[in-house]
Amino acid sequence: MAELTRATFIATPSALASPGAAMAQAAMREKQRTRRSRLVALLYGLGSRLNVRVIGYIPLSEVASLIAVPFVLPRITSPAVWRLSGWLLPLALFWMLNAFVTDLYMQTEIARAARGLARVVIYLVCIPLFIAFLQRDAYAKTVLFTLGQIPSGILSAYVLRSGVHEGREMASGHAAEIGFETHWSFVFGMGAQVAILLIYPRSRVLAYGIGVGMAGYQLVGGSRSTAGIYLVGVTMCIVRDFFESRGGLRKREKKILKWVAVSIVGTVVAIVGFRVYQEAAGSGSLGEKAYEKYRTQSRSTYGILFGGRPQVLGGWLAAMDSPIVGHGSWPVDHGMYFGQACDILGLRLPGDYYTQGFVLIPTHSHVLCAWVENGIMGLVFWTYVFFKLARCSMARYRDGDKFALFLVISCVSAMWHILFSPISGRLEGSFLLALLVNQTAPAAAGVGSPIANRGAPLHSPRRVAG
Repeated sequence: MAELTRATFIATPSALASPGAAMAQAAMREKQRTRRSRLVALLYGLGSRLNVRVIGYIPLSEVASLIAVPFVLPRITSPAVWRLSGWLLPLALFWMLNAFVTDLYMQTEIARAARGLARVVIYLVCIPLFIAFLQRDAYAKTVLFTLGQIPSGILSAYVLRSGVHEGREMASGHAAEIGFETHWSFVFGMGAQVAILLIYPRSRVLAYGIGVGMAGYQLVGGSRSTAGIYLVGVTMCIVRDFFESRGGLRKREKKILKWVAVSIVGTVVAIVGFRVYQEAAGSGSLGEKAYEKYRTQSRSTYGILFGGRPQVLGGWLAAMDSPIVGHGSWPVDHGMYFGQACDILGLRLPGDYYTQGFVLIPTHSHVLCAWVENGIMGLVFWTYVFFKLARCSMARYRDGDKFALFLVISCVSAMWHILFSPISGRLEGSFLLALLVNQTAPAAAGVGSPIANRGAPLHSPRRVAG
């Protein structure tokens, strides 16, 4: 009995010390998980522009996301993730169903139908995956993901290239040109976004200056749309930050005033910027290429915005021919919609254009691409995304002191590309939507919610994915 009592007495101090040791071990494990998840974010960025060919061209990071599905399925299908996503995932499901029905009805060949469905599946996988992944440590992960896109963009000009490069070479018969507008505009833009993420929390004025400087640099380089995106984004964020810092105003009053001020200031900035561009391009100050482009588009009845985009008008004509069902994935332009658009805009189409091979119906717009190929639900999905981005650009962010300028510029960029660029950057778009969902969600649904807390010990920071 004495031995038993003595052993019990001696064991008691170590038992009292065990909670502290357990907390230290848990903290160490959490630190390791954080490092691993940050590495994953960097690798996602590195693989975002490097493509492999699996039926069609697909970035390495998208392949990794599809491979990860069986391992993360319970998390990305959890009710909490779907609640946070709002209508994003349900509408994407309807879009996929519409695409499937359209391809069956139009008897699209299997390879093209698979590529069309894969486009929607990527969004259905990556949006919930990133919603879970960005529940914690979102700032560091966003910096690393954006940083990784810089070397990925550089390398993609030479190795593991996308189908866009290959397609240009097939159409032209020689090596595709790697120019500022087609390639380096993106690389320098990502560099500016990384700088904005790092500097905005420390000096907003300096971050605004970086954005305006990048707008000027993009304009001189010939990328007018990217220049406008940075200029409008910085202007919106300045107005937004001004009203967010004002006291004595109710939340609803701030929201109304922000929208009114942004509309007025944005219109003024757009008009002034357009006039500056007219003078610079019209005088030849931006170079011969910019001068010729401005001269051609300014002669059009439809102006500079639409005069140089027959693809958009061609896509609209195709959508009007089959607005509900669509034409099927990657449809050939049998209706010569692009030729009709060029005729309407007064542009000259090469006589052998339709004899050059596999000529697709042109769209050059997320909205039109999904609508023309997959039917009405493609239009509904991207219309919803567009207005969600517009709303999020003026919303209050959970970490607005770190993210505001980056997110506003990203929202403006995404909105522009939804209207005037073909569907691409699915991974980056999914990342942005997931980040916005987390940053604009009510506090009860964000970090600290059941989705973020599941499986975490009581004394440690919470985690979900990564």
